Amino acid sequence: MIHATESLLEITRTLNNEITSLQRLKDDVVQEQQEAHKQGQLVKKMTNYLSDELGRLELETDKIDDSSLSINNNLEKLSETETKLRILRGRLSEFVDEDDAENLKKADSALSNDLKSFEAFLLDLTSLLNQRIPNLEKAIHRLRGESREAQQQKVLLKEMVELFNNEMEELDSTFHELKTKLTVS
Repeated sequence: MIHATESLLEITRTLNNEITSLQRLKDDVVQEQQEAHKQGQLVKKMTNYLSDELGRLELETDKIDDSSLSINNNLEKLSETETKLRILRGRLSEFVDEDDAENLKKADSALSNDLKSFEAFLLDLTSLLNQRIPNLEKAIHRLRGESREAQQQKVLLKEMVELFNNEMEELDSTFHELKTKLTVS
């Protein structure tokens, strides 16, 4: 009887240790799921931000003032963001591939869909920008040419005004001389 009690006590201790270990594992999984959810929310925020940026870019492309610089800066930001999101997706894929993959895949399917839609959004945005950049560069080149031409016309007009002023001064002095000669005679 004592031996059976000791055996039951040992089994109880072992089960208690196993329960504690399983509880720790469960807590770890819950924490990892919460982290994945936070990262999913971050991706949603980034997607919304980039959608807003796309709208702003479309409005800016209507304005031709220095828009190629703005587009280049936005393209750099978008490519950095795309790189960060690809890294995040890789980390999430590694996380999902662990032991509790089935539950985590179910919990993170929305995140996966968001990442896919974000990738499609980036591809569309890149395509749109690639279509608009040549037109903007042509317009900017044309505007710079017109600006140079306007500068040259301004210089020419300034020279003409100076010439006209010199002629007026000469006419004024000649008129003054004639007036003096007429009054003397």
